[in-house]
Amino acid sequence: MQPTNNIQVYHYVFIGAGASTILLLLSLERNTQLQDKNILIIDPDRKDQNDKTYCFWGNAQEPFIQNIGHIVSHRWNSFAVNQSLTEKTNNLEYFHIKGIDLYQELNRIIQKFNISRSYLTVNKLKENNDHTQVFSESETWQGKMVFDSRPPSFLKPNNHQAHLFQSFVGFVVELDHANFNATTIDLMDFNVPQNENTQFMYVLPFGHNLALVELTRFGQSKITVDEAAPIIKDYIEQHYGAFKLIDTEVGCIPMSSAQITAEIPSQKIIKIGSRAGAIKPSTGYAFKNMIKHSEEISQAISNNSKIEIIERSPRFKLYDRLLLKIIEKDHSTATNIFETLFQKNPLALILKFLDEQTNIWEDIQIFKTLPFSTFMKALLKDTWHRFNHLMPSFLLILTTLFLNLLFVANPEFCNKASLILGVAGLFTVGIPHGALDHLLESKQINHKPTFKFISQYLGIAFLYFLLWVIAPKLSFCFFLLFSIWHFGSTDVLEWRLVKKKVFKSWFWGTLVFGIILFGHFNETKDILLNMNVDLSAFNDSLVLYSYVASIIAAILFAISENKRRIYLTVAIILLANQLPLLMSFGIYFIGQHSLTGWKHLKTGLNADNLALTKKAFPFTFGALLLFAVLFVCIQFKVVNQINDNLLSLFFIFIACISFPHVLAMNTFYKKVNLD
Repeated sequence: MQPTNNIQVYHYVFIGAGASTILLLLSLERNTQLQDKNILIIDPDRKDQNDKTYCFWGNAQEPFIQNIGHIVSHRWNSFAVNQSLTEKTNNLEYFHIKGIDLYQELNRIIQKFNISRSYLTVNKLKENNDHTQVFSESETWQGKMVFDSRPPSFLKPNNHQAHLFQSFVGFVVELDHANFNATTIDLMDFNVPQNENTQFMYVLPFGHNLALVELTRFGQSKITVDEAAPIIKDYIEQHYGAFKLIDTEVGCIPMSSAQITAEIPSQKIIKIGSRAGAIKPSTGYAFKNMIKHSEEISQAISNNSKIEIIERSPRFKLYDRLLLKIIEKDHSTATNIFETLFQKNPLALILKFLDEQTNIWEDIQIFKTLPFSTFMKALLKDTWHRFNHLMPSFLLILTTLFLNLLFVANPEFCNKASLILGVAGLFTVGIPHGALDHLLESKQINHKPTFKFISQYLGIAFLYFLLWVIAPKLSFCFFLLFSIWHFGSTDVLEWRLVKKKVFKSWFWGTLVFGIILFGHFNETKDILLNMNVDLSAFNDSLVLYSYVASIIAAILFAISENKRRIYLTVAIILLANQLPLLMSFGIYFIGQHSLTGWKHLKTGLNADNLALTKKAFPFTFGALLLFAVLFVCIQFKVVNQINDNLLSLFFIFIACISFPHVLAMNTFYKKVNLD
């Protein structure tokens, strides 16, 4: 790696030389933002072949179309579906741009502005205070602003999401006889074998005897040339006659309602193209979104304002999710939906809908023509799956409310009931979620603990117990620190908070303990006094101010992150804080933290509840025996330095077994992918 002080700093670095980069360069050129700039483009492909086709629809008078009109190679003003003409769309046309024509524009801009170019693959980016470092295997560059158009990676789809492919094989063919209608494109013709997928033909005539005839598949498997070739051949011969193959086009576009892998938002590293979410999941079209985003970026640079990401309406995200799930589950129903959509709705309205420009009333008119029961079932499943992950939080809120009511009505009975619930929770998930630490390093469910691991684990716990005996104040401070970090980092990881993750982990963990401990300060003080930790230096005013400040900060944190799970967690903590300390801490520790940790173990170890429970049982039982031994030691005054207060013993016990667990989980979280 080169030393950074010897590396030239570019004003703009473009990673990738595809359509999104070229469109952005054209926008910057029109706004005179390329003059006197050091610019670098990095892409391993030399972009000297006509390898792609870009199509979109719109009004020829729209400014963005006029801006790129000189590279439009063909346009059509008539549309057909299933070989049947649709009604005229007045001003709407369908436009075609060759990949090679875009690349020639790129070469023109490179020569005009003396832009540097590197034919390497970018492996990593690292943002510093004043610039961003861009790394390949052999070279390093620096840029004040980096535009990243590398293909995106997607998170694993949740149950309500789908990750499909729009794969296609196209033949550019020349007919023996002029049988193509040169003014009409066939957007979709489903009269082809479906092969357990949703498949259709797409025909772009470039003349009366020349056209691109393409077989497109929406599905989980990608279509191959061998699969597509006989279908395309039969289709052409049946509809148009004998032909000569001129060229073949093969491609694949992700159709995903899953989230793109989260990256820290930045004004120095700007995602563009498919990486920025330009592809509409249900259609695969992206060109107009890339043009729009390019103009927005150029304007933001001109105005020295914040560059915004591509934001889509939640309404249209929902529509796409529903359709993709229908395609995923039932290809024949999906085919019927597409055919009905075009048969029963004006084409202009459909294209407006696909451009996400319709209002809710227009959407209703469209959905009225589609199979109601199919979309209703999909909507109910989507709603269930979207909110299913919130069910534990809702159940915990209901449990906490019930305990609050019970405590008001009968405190003594509530204490007994909560003790039973607490012990049950502690030995079913609280301790078991920490009893699988021997599996975390190998990430293998059948891994057996070694003597070395057990001795080290128990040794750490025992040494920490001795520290409690020798220096209880220091031990308590240490317990607070590693608990704050562990609780905070577990929640932050679960909530997918990427930006400033370390700070937010410490901040959130501090708020949790601040609310619980300052909200029960007298109980906390009494328990710690039995452990020889004196908190009498804290006066009532300081405690009250700290408690109120922690609550306000937690509410503001939830508002700033704007995630349902955080709002619910804050509500749980505040409701639980109306109960005694042990109940309040137990509700958060077992109901929130331990269940979340258990969920992470299931994902990271790829195991179900039963398998984890079986693996955890010996160590859970061992923890129970250890607690019993400590209790006996206290009862018979084996350890005289600690008062025989069972609650104090409980906290010391939890602290001692928690420390090695926190170390193991921290290593686990660094190595495992929970998405």
